Amino acid sequence: MAQFELVTTASSQLWDFGWFDVSRFRVAHHTEATPTWQASVRSFFADPISQRRFCTSPDPWGAACGHHGPFQRERLDSEWFQVVPAGELVARLRTSFDADGFSEPPSEEQQRPVLAWAAEAETRGDIVAELIVPADRDARVDRAEMVWIVFREYISFTADGGELSVAVIGYD
Repeated sequence: MAQFELVTTASSQLWDFGWFDVSRFRVAHHTEATPTWQASVRSFFADPISQRRFCTSPDPWGAACGHHGPFQRERLDSEWFQVVPAGELVARLRTSFDADGFSEPPSEEQQRPVLAWAAEAETRGDIVAELIVPADRDARVDRAEMVWIVFREYISFTADGGELSVAVIGYD
């Protein structure tokens, strides 16, 4: 099991009521070997620090809410995080900008922090995984579709396993 220490959280606006949130955690491992990124995801969601609504203010990590965004934290499965192949991250992020229901993507200025995070992750050689919840799984909290119109989550891991970042594009 690993321990997670929040280092920074930054949020910026997308669209009119949307946002990009990126939080960085220092990861302390209790073994000599660096665990796999999958083991780090499992440890992260087992840790109370992973609780956060992403729709309230204040919205601290570790709040005793039982949520992780629109999901019930205990129902999230680490297997739902799929590695984004190298070179595809920006394209995946751009699909979020063209989500159904929006007449235009966020402005270039609004997109800048998102693309800067992606560039940093790719430059460092991070492993980046995207949350893709299977259609046959119901892990959402009640009325989630009315609150979180868009919720796209990515987790990145440094090669040495010492840092985990959670990046979310959302609209509520």
